[in-house]
Amino acid sequence: MKAKNTSSGGNAQSFFTTHPRVCGVLLAGTKGSRLYPMTSADMPKHLLPVAGFPSILRLIQSLGNFPELVVAVNHQDNLTLDTLVKEACTLKEKTEDLWTLEYKETKQKITLLKLSEDCFGSADALRQVEAKNIVHPKTRVVVIPGDLVILKRDLNLDAIVRPSNDSACTTLLVDVGEVDEHGVPLKESAKAKKGGLGREEEDIEYIGLSYPKVKTSSLSPPVLPRIVLKESKLDVEADEDMTGSTAKLDLPKPRVHKGKLVIRTEWSDAHVYSLAPWVRELLVERKSISSIQSGLLPLLVSRQFRG
Repeated sequence: MKAKNTSSGGNAQSFFTTHPRVCGVLLAGTKGSRLYPMTSADMPKHLLPVAGFPSILRLIQSLGNFPELVVAVNHQDNLTLDTLVKEACTLKEKTEDLWTLEYKETKQKITLLKLSEDCFGSADALRQVEAKNIVHPKTRVVVIPGDLVILKRDLNLDAIVRPSNDSACTTLLVDVGEVDEHGVPLKESAKAKKGGLGREEEDIEYIGLSYPKVKTSSLSPPVLPRIVLKESKLDVEADEDMTGSTAKLDLPKPRVHKGKLVIRTEWSDAHVYSLAPWVRELLVERKSISSIQSGLLPLLVSRQFRG
């Protein structure tokens, strides 16, 4: 399981080469309760304007090199289709819960799917996409949050996420660490006081990356680190016996025998995942997995070094 980590600032590096069998799946099925009252059933968070432009359209613009996209929306969502058609798309075909559109600027095929009422997570949403046979079975799928905010219209998201053909899953990590004027790392509460974005405790994870000892030339593609640890901060630091003991990380030896290991809590999962075709099949079979982040990723991390 591999990771691409990027700073929260600066320019994106060329990191992703699209090919005919890559499909972007934009998950836009939640209303965004944390942003209430700005969001509601009548205004899902992926339609909130950013500098006067719906954020999902900014996202679609940044995916111009993807040959096809799927947009999965809530079963009660009647606004996304109207917004896409009004702003940038041509409606080509429709059925009861599927609409086929063409993005005017790039001629991309965009399929809009209304998820059923019993969809409870990102893995459930992806299974419903699979059930409709929208995406070719040999295609690599890049799962992207529909409310991912792209501030630069000329920034291609495909320059950030690279679906390596030999990895089960590639995920995007963002470095959200900040320091004060003396170089001391800021706590989440201090970020918020300074007007920045502070994460909630449940959103913080201990993430360990293993960097391989491989020398590459400037012309060769970058060698990605492996994710060898990904655990919730709350779970790691839980003190059930109330002894005040120091938190301990349990990391099996096979995960650390190669390369340099770096463990941080400043990396944040951006919920952007590139999944190999066989992982798509795994999700269809493992119906007990409802979330990619909390269900699929821990499974892939724990099983990656087994023979």
